[in-house]
Amino acid sequence: MQYEIERAEMDDSSLDRHKVTIEALRRSDERFRSIFEFSCTGIAIETTEGQFAQANQAFCDMLGYTEVELLEMNWRDVSHPDDVVTSNNLDQKVASGEIDHFRYDKRYIRKTGEVIWVDFTASFIRDAEGQILYNVCQIYDITERKRGENSLREANINLEQRIEERSRELQRNEAMLASIVNNLPTEIAVKDTSGRYMLVNPQFASRFGVQNFEVLGKTIRELDFVSPEYAEKITEQDKLINETLEVIRDENEYVLPDGQSGRELVIKFPVFDVDGAITGIGTIATDITELKLAEDALFSAKEEAEIANRAKSEFLATMSHELRTPLNAIIGFSELLTREIFGPHGDPRYADYTTAINVSGNHLLEIINDILDISKIEAGEEEIIDTEINVAKAVSSCIAMLKTRSQEAGIRVEIDISENLPSLRADERLIKQVVINLLSNAVKFTCAGGNITVHACLDDNLCMKVMVTDTGVGIDAEDIPKVLLPFGQVAESVKREHGGTGLGLPICKSLMELHGGTLGIASEPGTGTTVTVRFPPDRTIQQ
Repeated sequence: MQYEIERAEMDDSSLDRHKVTIEALRRSDERFRSIFEFSCTGIAIETTEGQFAQANQAFCDMLGYTEVELLEMNWRDVSHPDDVVTSNNLDQKVASGEIDHFRYDKRYIRKTGEVIWVDFTASFIRDAEGQILYNVCQIYDITERKRGENSLREANINLEQRIEERSRELQRNEAMLASIVNNLPTEIAVKDTSGRYMLVNPQFASRFGVQNFEVLGKTIRELDFVSPEYAEKITEQDKLINETLEVIRDENEYVLPDGQSGRELVIKFPVFDVDGAITGIGTIATDITELKLAEDALFSAKEEAEIANRAKSEFLATMSHELRTPLNAIIGFSELLTREIFGPHGDPRYADYTTAINVSGNHLLEIINDILDISKIEAGEEEIIDTEINVAKAVSSCIAMLKTRSQEAGIRVEIDISENLPSLRADERLIKQVVINLLSNAVKFTCAGGNITVHACLDDNLCMKVMVTDTGVGIDAEDIPKVLLPFGQVAESVKREHGGTGLGLPICKSLMELHGGTLGIASEPGTGTTVTVRFPPDRTIQQ
C-alpha cells in the first residue's frame, strides 16, 4: 500500500515536471515568435526546394510582398538572375558538408521591380540524422551602402583619363564658344580693366569697316574711326562697371566713318576670374537704328490716330448736341399733334403720321444719346460721382421706368435682391444707366411670354454682382466679343431686325470699367442670356 502511494506521488511529480517543460517550451516558442515577428532584420524560412515557408514583417517590407504572396513563391522568383547561380553553388557546398552556412551581398527584385541590395546570411536547420530540413535566411537592406560604394568607385576614375576628357571638353567648349561669338548677329567685345580690347567678333569690327587687328590692344579713345563723343561715353560706361561691378544697359548714338549715324543698345557686364576678382569688361551691342526709326514712325502714327480719334469723338459729340436741339422740337410738336391738343385732325391718317414721327424721333434721340455717351467716355470726359446706393431701390426704379415697355411686349420682369444686401459706393446715375440698358436689351430680345430676372448678391470676394437674366433668343459664343464692341451687332436676322446702334453693351462695359468693375456675358442660343456686372470689393459698403 505504501509503495502504491509513493508511486502515485512520483507520477504526480513527473506530471508536474512535464507541465513545467511544456510551459517552458511554450514560452520559448512565444519568445522565438516575438523575435521572429518584430525583428528589424528580415527573416524567412525556406524549404529544401527553395519554397518560402514563413517570413516576418521586415522581410515582407523589404521585398514589398505580403507573407501570403511569398508563401506561393520560390526564392528564385525574387532573386536577381545574376545571383541565382551564386546561391545554387553555395547551397551545393552546404549539402556536401563543405560549409554549414554562408553570407554574401545579394540582390532581390522587389514587387515594384526595384532592385535592392541586402546582406544575406543563410543558416540551416537539420534533423537528428543531419539532414537539412529548412534554410533560415536573414537579410538587412544595404542598398544605400552599395550606392555609396558605386559612387565612390565611379569617383575613382583614372585621373589622367579624367584630365584628358576634361581637356577635350574644354577644346570643344572653346570651339563652340568661338563659333557662337563669331556668328551671333550681335556685336561682342571684351576689354581688360584698363579698357584695352582683348576680343572683338567680326560683327563689331565690320560695323566700322575695319579688321579685328586694328582694334585689339587699343582703347576706344585710340580708335580714329569713332567720334570723340562716342569714345567718351563708352569710357564712362567702362569706368562705371569697374566701380560698381554691376551690369548696365544703355543706348548709345554713334557716327560711322562715312558720316552716317545710328543707335545701339549695349549691355556691359564685369568679367570675373575663378577667385571672383574682375579681370575685364564684356560688351554686347545690338544695332537698333532701324528699330528706332520704326518706333518713331509707329509713335507718330499712334499720335496721328489718337488725334483723329479725338477729332472723331469731338465731332460726334458736337453733332449729337446739334442734332438733339431740332430733334427735341420735332418730338415735342409731334407729341402735341398726336394728343390733338389744339383740336382733332381732319383726316385720321394724320394721327398715324404724327405718331410715326414721334416714335421715330424718340428712336433717333436714343441713338444720338448713345453716340454722345460713347463719345464722352472715349474722350475721357465722363466722370463718376460716388454716392451710397441701395441696390434694390435703384434696380426697382429702373424696372419701373421700363414697366410700360415690358408689359406691352408681354414680358414678366422680376427682382430677386435680399433686403440685407449691403449698399454700394458708385455713381447712381451711371449705374442706373447700365441697368436700364441691360433691361432694354433683355426686353428687346425676349419674346412675348418670356421672363426677365434681376438678381444681386455678394460673391466670395465680397464683390457686388448684378445679373440680368432673360429667356430670349440668346447669342452664339463666337458673337459675344462682337456685341461688346462699339457699333458691333450680330448678323442673324432675328437679332438684326430689332435695329439699334449696337452701343448699349459697350456703354455698359465702359461705365463698369470706370468703376473698376467688369461686365460678362453667358448665353446660349434659344435658351437666353445672363449679363453680369461685377464691382470691385472696395465698393461694397460693409455694415
